[in-house]
Amino acid sequence: MFKEKSVRYPKIIAASLISILLLTIVLTIHLLSVTATPDIHSVGPWPFEFRTIQEAINNVNEGDIIEVSPLGSPYVEHLVVNKSVTIRRHSYDPDECIVNGNGTGTVMNVTANNVNICKFTIQNASYAVRLVDSSNNVFESNKIKGTVLMEHSSNNNFTSNTFLTGSEPFQFSLGDRTFEDDYVLEDFVQNISESNTVNGKTIYYWVNGHGGEISGNAGYVALINCTNINVRDIDYVSGRVMLAYTNQSIMENLGSVDCRGILLLHSHNNTIRRTTLQYGGRCLEMHNSTWNVVANCLASYGGAGIFMVYSHDNVFMRNNITSCLGGITLYWSAGNVVFHNNFMYYSNPLELWGLAAYCDNGREGNHWTSYAGPDNDHDDIGDVQYLGVDEHPLKEPWSLTKWTDITWQFEPEGMRYFVSTECNNTVAYVKYHVKDGFIAFNLTAGSAGYCNVSIPRDKLDDPFRLEMNGTTTPFILTRNSNYSFIYFEYGANKYNVKITADGWKAGICGDITGQYGIPDGKVDMRDIAKACANFLKTWDITLP
Repeated sequence: MFKEKSVRYPKIIAASLISILLLTIVLTIHLLSVTATPDIHSVGPWPFEFRTIQEAINNVNEGDIIEVSPLGSPYVEHLVVNKSVTIRRHSYDPDECIVNGNGTGTVMNVTANNVNICKFTIQNASYAVRLVDSSNNVFESNKIKGTVLMEHSSNNNFTSNTFLTGSEPFQFSLGDRTFEDDYVLEDFVQNISESNTVNGKTIYYWVNGHGGEISGNAGYVALINCTNINVRDIDYVSGRVMLAYTNQSIMENLGSVDCRGILLLHSHNNTIRRTTLQYGGRCLEMHNSTWNVVANCLASYGGAGIFMVYSHDNVFMRNNITSCLGGITLYWSAGNVVFHNNFMYYSNPLELWGLAAYCDNGREGNHWTSYAGPDNDHDDIGDVQYLGVDEHPLKEPWSLTKWTDITWQFEPEGMRYFVSTECNNTVAYVKYHVKDGFIAFNLTAGSAGYCNVSIPRDKLDDPFRLEMNGTTTPFILTRNSNYSFIYFEYGANKYNVKITADGWKAGICGDITGQYGIPDGKVDMRDIAKACANFLKTWDITLP
């Protein structure tokens, strides 16, 4: 019994020692592989190791470093980087090292992870860099003359790069996915610091920001998974403003957003106002975005003024879409309210796919340059629908303020007289009835609103009476030395508005004519001559 145990224990001890030894060997090999210094290879003319960058990539190992000499610059290549390597300009040479795409394709196609690209000038191709299923790469201190295209790639780091491009510095591709598959948040999660610039202006690429403001010297703005961000008071954005998975933010007073305008992806409850969008493929583009408001913007010289895909319940109002190839394009987008916009000088006013759309608010629609329907009731609303989507097209371009020149009814004396209406609904057919002392116009309101009418005091003065559809209506009266201002509010309806003044100037005793044969608010030689002529005619007296 005891003899059997004494034989077994040495065997167990020996086996344990062998296992420990093998484990030690494996760990040592692993540590050596982790801590091993990467090999450094060189590219350039003889006597450098490789003549081209692609030759070096093809022959080095994962983790190696490729140093490129400017002595061989420019390198006219289309690189495929399919290994985790570092490619950098030779550290001891300050001269520019150019990789040139020769005007075609992509200069650097990166398909591996953990690639480092440093201190190059990348230029002259459709895309400077393309990342496909490629993450955790580093681009540092490069001059990139073009655009970086990312496809299913995330967590890439961009530091101290200078972009020079007539387009945007970054674009994102669906790749083999369709509109139905759409983008995912991870596509846009990148580490792009404000040390990067485009055309001399700062690149703002915020991820997971909550609260804050961007203004001033911005060349490109992207908000990713952000809330409550204000982007405002920027004179000129040369790239794009992009919101992806961003909510409750405001874009306003952006002087000029060139190239590709504003893009919203899976973004909701945002406001875009008082912004100029021009010279882009699509001035304003939305994908899978809802409950956004776009107001008082100008979109011009683009491929499409408004372009929406699977985007619902947005509001577009008081925008001018002019000189675009297309006015508005809707792909499977419903419930959007589009009214008080001016679609002018376009090739194709509307492109509609999928769900039905309505381009009006129930009483008021939009102004379309090519609309030629009648307006028999003088309310500035066409009597015939347009394109099957706008039941209430506007005959005249919509404007918050309308000015009616009434100078012709008086002797000018170097002065001009206007009646103006500031109204957030449609005002039409403003008439000044000088003999009867009242102003009348038609008002069509698809929603509750207000109107402020300014009247020259020396032609029509208080006390005033306001009637809407024949019913006396309360108003607020303010004045200055030259004008009276009548402010009133109303609900959704169609109205005939009449403002009567008991102190109207055409009622002055002796004022019976003027330059245009009607009373002009004063007594002068024309009135005396007219009175004499009437007297002679009445008594049939002929002067010798």
